[in-house]
Amino acid sequence: MIFGGNERLSTIEELYDKRNNSFDVIRFIFSVLVIYSHSFILFRGPGNGGDMFELITQNQLSGGSLAVKSFFIVSGFLIMQSLVGSQSLTHYFKNRALRIFPAFFVSLFVMSFIVGPLITNLEWADYFSSKPNSPYSFVLKNILMNINGYAWTIRDLFSNVPFPSSVNGSLWTLKHEFAMYLILPILGYFFFLRFKSIFMLATGITVLLSFLNIKKNYNPLNLKGDIYWVLSSSEYNSFIQLAPYFLVGSLLYLYKKEIFLNFKFFLLTVIIAFLSVIAGVINYTLIFVLPYALIYVAVNFKFSKFRKYGDFSYGMYIYAFPIQQLVVYFWHDDLNITTYFLVNFLLTFIVSFLSWHLIEKRALNLKVGGIKLKNELAKM
Repeated sequence: MIFGGNERLSTIEELYDKRNNSFDVIRFIFSVLVIYSHSFILFRGPGNGGDMFELITQNQLSGGSLAVKSFFIVSGFLIMQSLVGSQSLTHYFKNRALRIFPAFFVSLFVMSFIVGPLITNLEWADYFSSKPNSPYSFVLKNILMNINGYAWTIRDLFSNVPFPSSVNGSLWTLKHEFAMYLILPILGYFFFLRFKSIFMLATGITVLLSFLNIKKNYNPLNLKGDIYWVLSSSEYNSFIQLAPYFLVGSLLYLYKKEIFLNFKFFLLTVIIAFLSVIAGVINYTLIFVLPYALIYVAVNFKFSKFRKYGDFSYGMYIYAFPIQQLVVYFWHDDLNITTYFLVNFLLTFIVSFLSWHLIEKRALNLKVGGIKLKNELAKM
């Protein structure tokens, strides 16, 4: 029983079915939520009113922020599962690359070299030149996860829309998630050597630094320059506020034999979240309640039939923003905020459906199967 008063205490491991859960549905819902949240700023421009979540929480939390943090929790859980089940670290990284880069490269290439030349006001010779904000720089810097610098703009694209000069603003989170993919095997190494306290300590310190950053904009590193990547001053705030969600999601998987799931506990997290909104502290309590609530829903509700149609969430995330910019570029005066959201959702879903079946699914067929990486990590 999921909602019964006599619900037995069961662990995550007892309830979790890798092939029958609601992770795909959850990610899909949050992908739609990102489109919804971005609709307000992309259609109206910055400072002209936010989404429903900002209204309810009195600007403490937007729908997009809630979605991104939820993505990081789910990723932490599932990527730790992938790490533990991989044949080797090489195969772990290969599988991650196959999931991320094929569709990502297509999205960058299409915007830079197909759509861009069609909507630019520049001569093609100027558009394709090596001047600053070139399409080449946009593709290269983003496909390398901004390790070699940042590129948000291509020439004059979207210079006259409400949210100007941003080709794909959603990409800012990918570098942070990729950084966690690199960090996770290191922490996993300590965990499987039975130094579990190190993983817990690292998570606790990250949560504390996140709180200090939210409260006082605290940055103990203060590193200047792109060379420091996610730890640079320009990226540290985002990284330190997202990393705890990924780490807690990972710990929920690692401790799946010890953590109990119960509707009363789930209901308690909802009540705490509600009271936190009223008290104005939701950004501090969310890390404690959202991971448990998400995993509870994901493992208790079984939607295996949804998975057979495809996993569209990643495609929706990387394609939505440029599609939204294109829609507002061509049809802003013919739409209102509701129709704008609906049109973007439909177009993004169609593109993501095609991307899954033509690109992502085929790339994933190259993934390497797993036989437990635990022993290999312990031998490092």
